[in-house]
Amino acid sequence: MIEYIEFYLYLVALLISIGLYGVLTSKQPIKMLICVELIMNAIHLNMIVFSRFFAHKISQTLTIFSITLTVLELAIGLSLLLLWYRLKRKKI
Repeated sequence: MIEYIEFYLYLVALLISIGLYGVLTSKQPIKMLICVELIMNAIHLNMIVFSRFFAHKISQTLTIFSITLTVLELAIGLSLLLLWYRLKRKKI
C-alpha cells in the first residue's frame, strides 16, 4: 500500500490546491471554512502517509491531536460566523 508514496503525495498536492483555490476565490464564509477543512485534511493525510512510511507511531498520535485541534478550530469559526450573522441581522 505504501510502496506508492508518490500517489499519496500527488493526492495531497491536489487537495491542497483545490482548497487554496476555494479559499482565494470564495466570498462566502461557509465555503471558505470548508476549503480550510479540505486543506487541513490534506495535511493530516500527509502526516499519516509519512508516519506509515517512516514507521513512527508518534506521528499518528500527533495526527490525532491535530485532527482534534482542527475540529475545535471549525467549531470556533462556525460559532463566530453565527454570532456575526446574528449581529448583522439585528442591525437591518
